[in-house]
Amino acid sequence: MKRLTIVVSIVAALAFSAAALASPTISGKYRATVTKPASSAGTYTLDFKANGKGTVTFGSHQLIAKFSFTGTTLTAPGGGGCKTAATYKIKPAGNKLTFKAVKPDSCIGRKTVLAQTFTKVG
Repeated sequence: MKRLTIVVSIVAALAFSAAALASPTISGKYRATVTKPASSAGTYTLDFKANGKGTVTFGSHQLIAKFSFTGTTLTAPGGGGCKTAATYKIKPAGNKLTFKAVKPDSCIGRKTVLAQTFTKVG
């Protein structure tokens, strides 16, 4: 019985380790530029913090939104120009991030910004 307990503990630890490796940690700042439509045009920076929270800035200093993330899932709350919350899957590839809505996003501005490829800048 004791051996079975040890084996189960080792298997659980290995499974946890594999899951941790499969979910890359996203941190730092990523930037993308939107060119169209003119109403959304500009440079956007996503800042992923170690505590699972993040911010979106437009231009060099204007905070326009906050978000949360776990693993490769980003949750954007409703508020401001977006009446509803939305969830996106994050796809990291080297120093780039792309996003795909889990369900259709009714917020055109957010959808336009997250349709861009973001590049790590810090």
